[in-house]
Amino acid sequence: MNNRPEKNTEQDILLDIQMRCAPRSRIIDMLTVFTFLAVIFAMAVIFVILPDKAFSDQENRALQQRPVISSPGKPLGRLLDGSYTADIAKYYADQFPARDLFIGIKGYTEIALGKQENNSIILGSDGYLITRPPAPDYTALEENLRPIGAFADVMKQMDVPVTLAIAGRTYEAMNSYLPVTFPKTQVSQLWEYTQYVADDYTSMQYINLLDPMRAIIDGEQESGPLYYRTDHHWTTLGAYYAYAEIIKSFKDKGFQPAALSAFTVEQVSSRFYGTTWSKAGMKWIKPDIMDYFRYEGDEDYITTIEDTGISFKGFYDRSYLDKKDKYSSFISGNNGRVDITRADGQKREKLLVMKDSFAHSMVPFLAMHYDLVILDLRYYSESVPKLVLQEGISRVLVIGNMENLCQNAIYGNLYYGADQALVAYSRSIYPISDIQVNGNSIKDYTIVYPNKPGGYNGAAKLLHDTILEKTGYDLKMETSSKYENYDRAIILADTGLPVEGLINISVEGNNLYMQSTAQAGITGVVETFIDMYITKGTGAFNFPAGYDYTDLSNEIITIMPE
Repeated sequence: MNNRPEKNTEQDILLDIQMRCAPRSRIIDMLTVFTFLAVIFAMAVIFVILPDKAFSDQENRALQQRPVISSPGKPLGRLLDGSYTADIAKYYADQFPARDLFIGIKGYTEIALGKQENNSIILGSDGYLITRPPAPDYTALEENLRPIGAFADVMKQMDVPVTLAIAGRTYEAMNSYLPVTFPKTQVSQLWEYTQYVADDYTSMQYINLLDPMRAIIDGEQESGPLYYRTDHHWTTLGAYYAYAEIIKSFKDKGFQPAALSAFTVEQVSSRFYGTTWSKAGMKWIKPDIMDYFRYEGDEDYITTIEDTGISFKGFYDRSYLDKKDKYSSFISGNNGRVDITRADGQKREKLLVMKDSFAHSMVPFLAMHYDLVILDLRYYSESVPKLVLQEGISRVLVIGNMENLCQNAIYGNLYYGADQALVAYSRSIYPISDIQVNGNSIKDYTIVYPNKPGGYNGAAKLLHDTILEKTGYDLKMETSSKYENYDRAIILADTGLPVEGLINISVEGNNLYMQSTAQAGITGVVETFIDMYITKGTGAFNFPAGYDYTDLSNEIITIMPE
């Protein structure tokens, strides 16, 4: 029996159709492949032809440049340890042609698919673009907090109070604007750990700026936006409220923050697009409004960028208002050191502000109370303790955003130069910085006196205590009659004067001798020395080789040489 299917069955018909269409399908497939290859080839050519961009105005950051394989001493080191391949991936991502366009297309697509975020930027209510924070890096946080605490311990010895103020990220401050599906427990744990570490350093005052800001944001009273919708910074209004919290904490100076009504709001831009807007690709989000809070006399200040030597009146570099990075109009953006003083030369106490960019919009408020020295330790590498001493700093404020404190060890070298600064500070608080004998500092000298009656012990103690009080040098004291065994000593001698009623102070080699045959005895010589050289002494002075002061019962006085 023949079981073969009959001809012209449904299978035969479909097979016949496929055979007739096969030549045309191959053409379509070839066109698809060639089109795909042509696009790849064109993009590669464009990638090669177009020059690399150094900076992205849209994202306000430096872009990855073409990396090199070799490193000093390791020709293939960067290839073997994986750093080269990581950098080359960043390079292609940053320099990809029409990158901003594709970010925008991706942003539309991700939101259309209901994902609520793109490139780790969450679309919150009222158009807020909120960066999803990475998993907390407690190691980096501790590597910042503990150096700040150790620095505060040093400053306490120099009688300079230190305040650490930490600003919340938009994710934390604006969490009531987040979609309900996003977790918040890691956020609270991070701030609890920060409080725990800060509590270890009693010499440092810690201010949590997140809680008061969130209380205002979540409150019923309408106050205006405290954080930008399209940027990670707080607004000028947010900076004001942070300033108020900080100034109120400076209780020892009796300062009060200026009332909000003392300022005139100047709208300087209605088209501010921040860094989160650039990264999100959600191009339909409307721009922010940027304000300056002006007050009478705010042009009577000079802002000096120490990195470049450029100075301008007031606090605002308005040239940035014509650029995308409008936030940098506050004190001209990120620089290693910026000084702000009164234009009329009026001297006020100095506040050292160590910060990230969150502090920039707060500077005009702080300048109402202090002359300011502003440091960004990402760009400043000198010794901060030495700067505190040299500039006569009265108080230190460390202010930053939690995100920066969790990413990089910005404050790891804050203790650099602390030991030298402490020594210099201890010298600066005494009226006499040094006494020298034949060019030798008295700090290394020993007070030597004979163990015999005649007031030598009392005279030696009087001399010791007076030098300690005026110079801070705690000299050793020894009893001996073998004066020739000493070099670098203040010797209260009981021999050597052939005439009665004579006192003598002289330099022999590196030793300073005090001798007396006068009625007042050795105590009288010490009192004369104290009265002439220590009681009214300031700065430093030297008893040169060959110095000789002689007084014969106040009748004959010779001083040679001075």
